[in-house]
Amino acid sequence: MATPQELITNAILSMVDDAGNWTPPWHQTELSSPSNALTKNRYHNSNILILWASACNGRFTSSEWATFKQWNQLGKQITKGAKGTPVIYYSSYEKNIDGVDDAVRIPIARTSFVFNASQTVGYKEPVHPQASTANEPMPHIDLAIQQTGAKLEIGGDRAYYIPSADYICMPKIELFHTAQHYYSTTFHELIHWTGHKSRLDRELAPRFKKNAYAMEELVAELGAAFMSAEFGISNHVRDDHASYLKAWLGILQEDKTAIVSASAVAGKAFDYLMSLINQNQIQEAA
Repeated sequence: MATPQELITNAILSMVDDAGNWTPPWHQTELSSPSNALTKNRYHNSNILILWASACNGRFTSSEWATFKQWNQLGKQITKGAKGTPVIYYSSYEKNIDGVDDAVRIPIARTSFVFNASQTVGYKEPVHPQASTANEPMPHIDLAIQQTGAKLEIGGDRAYYIPSADYICMPKIELFHTAQHYYSTTFHELIHWTGHKSRLDRELAPRFKKNAYAMEELVAELGAAFMSAEFGISNHVRDDHASYLKAWLGILQEDKTAIVSASAVAGKAFDYLMSLINQNQIQEAA
C-alpha cells in the first residue's frame, strides 16, 4: 500500500501529459487557499498541493473540501461514483524506549479522503470576478510587503534576492504585464529572503545535496503560490523557471517524499512572512 507521501507525489506526477509535458498544480492560475467546509480551517503545505492538483484534474471550481462524513453533517450528499482526494494528517502513539522513564509519543502520518464541494449533489458553480489585467499598485499588498521589513530596491530589469547584501531587487511594476505578475514575483523573492541565516537559516544541501539549488527554487515557487492564494491573486510562473521543471520532475520521481518536504519548508516560510504582517491593517487597506 502506498504511503501518504507517495499518494500525494503520484497525484502531482499524474499531471504529466502524453507528450511528457508537466504542468505542476502551483503553476495553475486562479488558485485559492483550500479550506475545510465544516471546520473552516485551511489546509497546509503538501495538502494544498494535492487539493490543487485534484481540483485541476477534476475541474473543480470550489475551494471547499470535506470528508464524506463531514458533508453528511452539512446535509450534503456526494455524487455517485465520485472519488475522494487523499490528504495527510498526523496522529501519534506512545512507545516505551529503553533508558527513558516516560513513554515517548511517536508521530505518524495518516491519510484521510476528502471531496470537493463540486462533487456534492446540487452544487452550483460560483461566479468569480474577472482578474484584473492592469498593472496598477495594490496598496494592501504593498503594505504587507512593507510590514515584512524586507529591504526592497526598485530598478533594473530582473527580479532577484542577494543573500550577502540581504536585499531584494525588483523591476518597476510598469514592466510587468499585470500587477498580479509583479506581486507574485515579489512573493517569490520574499520566500528566498526568509531563508537568510538571520531568519529561518534555511539550508537544503544536507537533505537534497546536489539538488539543493533547484529545491530552493521549488520552495520559493511553492511559497509564492501560497502567498498569492492568501492575497487572492493569480500566481504567475517566472519565465526562467521553465528550465527547472525537468529537474523537479526527476527529483519527485526519484524521491517520493521530496515534494512533501519542500512544501513543509515553503509552509514554514509562508508562516514566517504572515507572522510579520498585521492582518487587520491589510484588510482595512484592501
